[in-house]
Amino acid sequence: MKKRISIFLLVCLLSAALGGCAPAQERAVIIPPEASPDVEHETPGNEAGAAALSFFGAWEVTDFQSAEDAGLSYEEAEAFRGASIAYQPDSVLINGEAAAEGITYKTDGPSYDYDSLIDAYSANLGEWWNNVDTVTCIVSDSDADFFGNRLFMVDADTIWIYYGGVFFLAKSVDG
Repeated sequence: MKKRISIFLLVCLLSAALGGCAPAQERAVIIPPEASPDVEHETPGNEAGAAALSFFGAWEVTDFQSAEDAGLSYEEAEAFRGASIAYQPDSVLINGEAAAEGITYKTDGPSYDYDSLIDAYSANLGEWWNNVDTVTCIVSDSDADFFGNRLFMVDADTIWIYYGGVFFLAKSVDG
């Protein structure tokens, strides 16, 4: 078991170092556990698996913070404050309109702690990290760059959406 955990951690570190969930575009799909019986998978009963699946639902953007290389102006980022975003199993809706359809999500992306997120995204999110140890990156398989394409699962009530070099704090409106 220790060997599997060590190998898993090594793979995660290599993935993060090689840009596994870095800002570059990537193709990814959810691979059901039964498709790879020799690989240990997180299941919804496990904390990480349950957290990864809990991003489905409705969210409201409440705040934002820019990374060092933000491509959005303050005004462009501010325009997303109060926006509603709904993640569905095959689509993303922004303010009720489809941003992407026919997509799947990679929910087993790398996890980041405070320091590794700063290293990967040049963003210090300060107090957003209060009571947060790690966040898990989730991306869609879409080639399109749209708001909501990349998010970080914080907990069942909080996600951070990354778009244009800006992190947007969103809170669940389902609960």
